Amino acid sequence: KSCLNLAGADQNICLTFKYNPDIQTEIIIPKYEEEKREAQVNPQDKKAYSKFISTMPLIENFTFEEFVRGPSNSFALAAAQGVVNNPGRAGYNPLFIHGGTGLGKTHLMHAIGNELQKRDPSMAICYLTAETFMNEYIDSCVNSKIMSTSLRDFRNKYRSVDVILIDDVQFL
Repeated sequence: KSCLNLAGADQNICLTFKYNPDIQTEIIIPKYEEEKREAQVNPQDKKAYSKFISTMPLIENFTFEEFVRGPSNSFALAAAQGVVNNPGRAGYNPLFIHGGTGLGKTHLMHAIGNELQKRDPSMAICYLTAETFMNEYIDSCVNSKIMSTSLRDFRNKYRSVDVILIDDVQFL
């Protein structure tokens, strides 16, 4: 039985969906006058200059080019690209992406990190899960009772990075 029949509709009801795939909402990403220019770094030297301190590596093929675009994720994609074009600017700091499973949130986070690293290999980027972040925090609190530097080291670690990408924040 269909949902319409369960709701009391006639058994002979016919439902037709129509849509025009050519109609797309235009998403405008604001541009700022001061844009970082792409760093002119030899690709072989990229890893040598990187200050990537993540406990989890970025997935290299999770890029904006490989992201599957659709009407349900176009706004999240535009916001993620806005982070890359205007890192640290109001409106994109912080960026919180919320949605169901399999919609591309993790892909977008990796794409942000990959693109920022490509543009500025010296940028310190940290990607980790909320669970890892919380475990590090709890460990540093427990250890700070033993060693006075542990909590300070935790704070300094995350204050010294340019970008923090925390995935699966629902576990906080």
